[in-house]
Amino acid sequence: MGAGRASKAVNERLAAAVGGKVEGGAGSGPKVVFESISREDFRRWLDDHEDELRHWEYEPVTAGSGRVIVYSFTSKVHERTTGKIMLAILKHVADAGNATALMETFAMEYATTIDVGDRDQEPNGSLTPDAADIDAFPNLIVEIADSQSWNNLVAKLERWMGPNTTVQVAIGVKVNRPNRRIILLQRDGQGVVRTEVDFAVGDPVPTSFPLRALYYGVALPDALVGHEDDPIWIDLAWLRGTIDRFP
Repeated sequence: MGAGRASKAVNERLAAAVGGKVEGGAGSGPKVVFESISREDFRRWLDDHEDELRHWEYEPVTAGSGRVIVYSFTSKVHERTTGKIMLAILKHVADAGNATALMETFAMEYATTIDVGDRDQEPNGSLTPDAADIDAFPNLIVEIADSQSWNNLVAKLERWMGPNTTVQVAIGVKVNRPNRRIILLQRDGQGVVRTEVDFAVGDPVPTSFPLRALYYGVALPDALVGHEDDPIWIDLAWLRGTIDRFP
């Protein structure tokens, strides 16, 4: 189906999904937006309908086409949790160099369409050094999952860390109770180190990655020389408190 011909049908289906009129209701399962569309046609559709569709997944079906699915509509818990994580990371960078201006050495972006090889993906959030090439991959990706399954979240993170990208750290957070969990993937030489922590209850151990990962591909600011291996911590008790503010 071409993007132009599909626009009206897609808009109607999205409206129905929000209203709970498609199979499973608005929040209980994935919504198929396009049954079959090429990556190029879908890119054109996104360009023509900016901000109308968020949190989509393009799943290849054949060599030339795939389907587009929305696992959950973007909500405040997605956006605020993403923002809080990225701001906390930038604050760690500023504290390491004792200079708040270091927070401005990154571009903080939301929902940017990125080619990861066999498909395009759109993260909830990303950090890219300002000194990087304009078309460089982000060094850090953040993904938030609510109704989306854990396995689907992990698979998406693994694609972010695949051989077709230079992403250094990918963080995934499953926010819904009682299965609240975080996964952190980080490159280590030729491999990828994986850390998973449940943080629904108790006093979870913070997870971390080295500061140098954030500046991969660019020169480290002078104020951070000697701090390359400083850990950037994610306080999971704090993160749980942030998420708990939402019903």
